[in-house]
Amino acid sequence: MATNIISPPLALTAYQQLINGAKWCVFWLTAEDRLGITDGKTRLYETTLNTTERMTLTGVAESLLPARWRMIFDKRGFTVILDPDENAETVEIKYIRNGVTLQKADLATTTDRIAQLLETSIAQMSQVSKKLMDIETERQVAALEIQNARRKGTGVAIPAKTRRTRAPAMGLQFND
Repeated sequence: MATNIISPPLALTAYQQLINGAKWCVFWLTAEDRLGITDGKTRLYETTLNTTERMTLTGVAESLLPARWRMIFDKRGFTVILDPDENAETVEIKYIRNGVTLQKADLATTTDRIAQLLETSIAQMSQVSKKLMDIETERQVAALEIQNARRKGTGVAIPAKTRRTRAPAMGLQFND
């Protein structure tokens, strides 16, 4: 039994990347149109990108933008140019030939923004987990129905093989 999952756009798309020996998270907040990078502790760089700016960054038309944007995050396609100095005010993110500069977030709001990212990711994981549990429950119910039908011999039709048998050959026929 195949179940088709149609999911809404993700609120948070992210991937982890090693930069200068440290783990960083490149993220995209869909609701805010915000691209950012954080070390998850004290450093956070963000910028807001509208559709036109994202089209310029990726080099694709608006109709192809959602698929390309998803592909970039799936394949970890951004190149991050990060100054090892912890007081650096900007970070450059490049995709092929084009790039965008991210500004360092205010230190007072950094921890709140990182906490918001964590909350969003946990909420999103909970939604996915619930969908997977629902699918598993549906699969188990269908298996039990088939098992009960086999035991009783009636009720729910058991899927049968639908392979057609081959007809006799209709080619040339010789009389002996």
